[in-house]
Amino acid sequence: MTAQRAARSDPSFPGDLGPGDRPIAVGIEVQDNAQRQAPFSYRCNGCSRCCYNKRIQLNPYEIARLARNRGMDSGEFLSAYTDAGGSVLTQQAGGACVFLRAGGCSVHPDRPLVCRLYPLGRLGERDGTETFFHVEPHPETEGEYGEDGKVADFLDQQQAAAFLAAADRYLALFHDLVALLQRRLGERPSDVPDVMASLDQPGGDGEPVAWYDIDRIVADHAAGTGAPRPSSPEDKMTTHIEALRTWASLPDEEKTHGPSQER
Repeated sequence: MTAQRAARSDPSFPGDLGPGDRPIAVGIEVQDNAQRQAPFSYRCNGCSRCCYNKRIQLNPYEIARLARNRGMDSGEFLSAYTDAGGSVLTQQAGGACVFLRAGGCSVHPDRPLVCRLYPLGRLGERDGTETFFHVEPHPETEGEYGEDGKVADFLDQQQAAAFLAAADRYLALFHDLVALLQRRLGERPSDVPDVMASLDQPGGDGEPVAWYDIDRIVADHAAGTGAPRPSSPEDKMTTHIEALRTWASLPDEEKTHGPSQER
């Protein structure tokens, strides 16, 4: 492997990461997802420095995966392991991810997409195009960078396909909800953030249920429709999106965006 390690100059690990996750362009134009063919390789050497001081955001599919890993339902998981209203993983004292242990990541088979992609980041667009970029590493990372493969190879190695598909499906839902709100608010985009923050579905006991409490919403939807309650994270996601689209009176996902598929 032709590789380079980042300069090891900061003895303060695991302290402040300074500039943080600043995008560094891969340098290939976005056209028909051509970026996946860009030269790239990365070998993780288990230093765990990327597991400190990161804001790990979650979508409901990732919450379902992690909750299953912990033997919990999503509501229990959200209460135990998340901040920012349930959308971000908590951290241990010192900035370590809540799931980091002496031997590494304790939820590695179900780690979120952002962890799978590191040291890459990804921006997905509504039209299906995507942009990959380099995330600035910790100054003392032991990860090895090279050009022995392609971005697509790295994604396969990280088993990212299901997570990428989930991210795209929830992004499409979000765009449709925002468009709906803009129409209902009389094209006042400045009001959208406040209304989006109120997008809670009433639960059976009258208490608000956050839209990312996937198990609760799926259970309520199944009870209301008489449909079987799904068990796998993938089936839960499909039902969850269907429930939210029904609640918001949005068109069916497949009619709006076509069949979902892993790339």
